[in-house]
Amino acid sequence: MFFQHSILILLREDDNLGIIRILFDIVPLCPALFLFVAGLTLTIPFENDGYIYTKRSLFHLIIRGTLLIVISSVLFLIQFGFQFPDMLISTGILNTIGIFIIISSLILKFKNKTYISLFFTFIIIFLFIILDIKKIGIKPLTIGYEPLLPTVIFGFIGLTVGLFFYELKKNQFIQKSFIITLGYIGLIMLLFFIVKYHYLNVLKERHSLINIFDSNYALQNIFNKYSSKHHYTESIWNYNIESFLASTGFVIAIYSIFFFLDHFFKNRNIYNFFLLARYPLFNYIFHLILIGSATLLFGYNNLNTISIAIFFIILFSLSYSLSYIIERGKKWKK
Repeated sequence: MFFQHSILILLREDDNLGIIRILFDIVPLCPALFLFVAGLTLTIPFENDGYIYTKRSLFHLIIRGTLLIVISSVLFLIQFGFQFPDMLISTGILNTIGIFIIISSLILKFKNKTYISLFFTFIIIFLFIILDIKKIGIKPLTIGYEPLLPTVIFGFIGLTVGLFFYELKKNQFIQKSFIITLGYIGLIMLLFFIVKYHYLNVLKERHSLINIFDSNYALQNIFNKYSSKHHYTESIWNYNIESFLASTGFVIAIYSIFFFLDHFFKNRNIYNFFLLARYPLFNYIFHLILIGSATLLFGYNNLNTISIAIFFIILFSLSYSLSYIIERGKKWKK
């Protein structure tokens, strides 16, 4: 996410070549991983035998989801103003995660939550596939600024995988077989599209959409006199069926691989390498603030390759340092 936003906003278009272009082209993997991990995270409490989500804990989930939606809406408001209907459900990745968490809290209250989650996931996958085949766009559900569908599906896939994982924990052999099977399915899906589209070009096979916004509704113009020429466009993208399935294969394959590497990581105490991932909301907001500040200083798409590399090092170093301070502060309180 750091890399994608930095390149998109700060790098000169003429310098977006080579490995930078390749990394930018595979950007659909970022929201897929982000949502998948969010879904897995909701199932971690089930590691404790007999754990159930109480009304209080479910209420906290709803509050957390609502907070993410509000933060996303504020960021969208600052950048674009009162643009409807996008401002309702397609303001950004945080909004998608927030909606996912709220819906998941309703699923987790049921006794048969694993199978309800599985059924719900299949339903929305089927809905997305039908809409994509029929080329039906629903604004802002599938053609908004940051379309909710199918990105939110990755969260429900993560939730379902996590629920099945902990439901099978009484039999470690079956549990590990489940993870191995997932890994093979993911690799087969990914390899199929790699062969079909030559490497990861499948991730370029996504919908390019143009969103039309009204500058009169931007915050800086809201109290000014309306003009007749006030529309401008924002280029966006959304998954098609192929890029969605390839991204799904990637995330479940990565999940399977990292599951079996977990013991390796613990023995070598290298969890600090993933420190940024422990505070995703903080780092997400912080990197947007830093990129926004850099845009004000240097302009939009105005940095060369060396400058963007220096900026990226500064961004990563500051984010990691602040995450480390937060981590130490939490340990100190304990």
